[in-house]
Amino acid sequence: MPGLRARANSEAVHRELQHDATEQTPLIGNSSTQDGPSTSPSDQKSQKVAWLLCLSIFLGASAGGFSMMPLTQLLEDAVCRERGQNTELLPNLDDCKSSWVQSRVAYLLAISGTCDAICGFSAALPWGIVADRIGRKPVVVLALTGGSLVLVWWMIVLALHPALPLWTGWLGAMGLFIGGGTPIMNAAFFGITTDTTTEDERSLAFMRIHVVAMLGNLASPGLASVLINLVGPWPLLFVAVALLLSAGIPFIFIPETLRANGPDQTKTLTFSETLANARRSLSLLKSPWLALLFLTSLLSQPIAPATSVFLLQFVSKRYDIQVKNTGYVQTVSGSVQIFMVLLGLPILSRYILASRKNANSWKIMHAENEQKRDLVLARFSFILVILGTLGLAFSLSLGAFISGLVVLSLGSGYSSYTRGLMSLYVDKEQTSTLFSLVGMIDVLGAMYSGLTFAKLFSVGMDIGGVWLGLPFFVLALVTTVAMVPLFLLRLPESRKRASSHGSTAQNED
Repeated sequence: MPGLRARANSEAVHRELQHDATEQTPLIGNSSTQDGPSTSPSDQKSQKVAWLLCLSIFLGASAGGFSMMPLTQLLEDAVCRERGQNTELLPNLDDCKSSWVQSRVAYLLAISGTCDAICGFSAALPWGIVADRIGRKPVVVLALTGGSLVLVWWMIVLALHPALPLWTGWLGAMGLFIGGGTPIMNAAFFGITTDTTTEDERSLAFMRIHVVAMLGNLASPGLASVLINLVGPWPLLFVAVALLLSAGIPFIFIPETLRANGPDQTKTLTFSETLANARRSLSLLKSPWLALLFLTSLLSQPIAPATSVFLLQFVSKRYDIQVKNTGYVQTVSGSVQIFMVLLGLPILSRYILASRKNANSWKIMHAENEQKRDLVLARFSFILVILGTLGLAFSLSLGAFISGLVVLSLGSGYSSYTRGLMSLYVDKEQTSTLFSLVGMIDVLGAMYSGLTFAKLFSVGMDIGGVWLGLPFFVLALVTTVAMVPLFLLRLPESRKRASSHGSTAQNED
């Protein structure tokens, strides 16, 4: 989903108040120090921005949960009616679960995702540069508006179908040219978080974003399943649009946190300046270690759609469940992710850091500092994702599928840890551009993942049996390749030491 950025007025005060925050710090609670109960104005401002940011993320994540299920249901119904008209038979549930109908729905969603990816990719870097120059608030609000237009256009197409062919829904992706869509929102949220945290705190902050997004994703699918059986799919789509637009309201109260560079900060960009900024942005790829992390991000991108957009249709087809009842399965996944982030990861993090004092500890789970710990947790998360994905591929019953989904969900922090590692290789002034590039790379992954899943799903339905899980077999293989760079990565030791020495000097002063 989205993402932002905030900088305390005094970096020294900010570090002094929060230098003890680690993965073991409660994710929800006050960051007071032992030296006194009071907090500085800059710290209060930072906390205000954090809570407003969390509110925006929650609303946006909830919008996604409310929109995907009714949209899939309406698409399936529309394709099923087309099939019924072609055969002069009234469609029934078995007809709607036929391979022809499910394959058509899969391709409609996949191509829609590819169109979104192309438009988002085209708009991400220019809007990222604009956000760095004029601030993130107006750009994020525009991005939320553009995302709402995409959903509204699909609603118009479905309402007027068959007067409007279903493929015209793909044209709604042009709404992402307004603001840049999800890549820009992600870049903004992660950028704000990076600006308000130290290196040691950053991974925790990213996981807080992850928790809030998961809370939205946890509540909305199950609630959507209840409501869709009571009021039908259309009201839920209107709720989704309202939630997405409401996600921009907190930005009215969030101060602009982009550091001003002088009176020319808000001047209009010329074409040559835009090209120069783009070249400087792409220069980040010269770092071999950052390039490896970009490769991991690119190859791991299919994990998210496989457990969200594609999951609804897969469960509905394989286990003969109506789409409107699949939200409960997603709720199980969200519950496990919340448990892992709130309880599992802090305990595991404590063990990893404590293991440096224990000679008998498992060496592969040893870390001498927070940055190394994040790398260990990233590797561990990918291993869980691979095991869970294989479980989904082999599951012939819904119970087995949910078990595999639980294992996969235990590794859901892979993306947050990867982004946290990326931020170690760039200066703070480059973080917004970095995450814009990450968003673009994720979009590139979305371009190939959607159509690939649709094709593999279609082939799996034709073969039948356990091969219906063919998309997850391939996903496990691709995720294994994505994990390899994490075992080749070398952390920036010199930079970490310099940061540590600087922080120590500040504390001594």
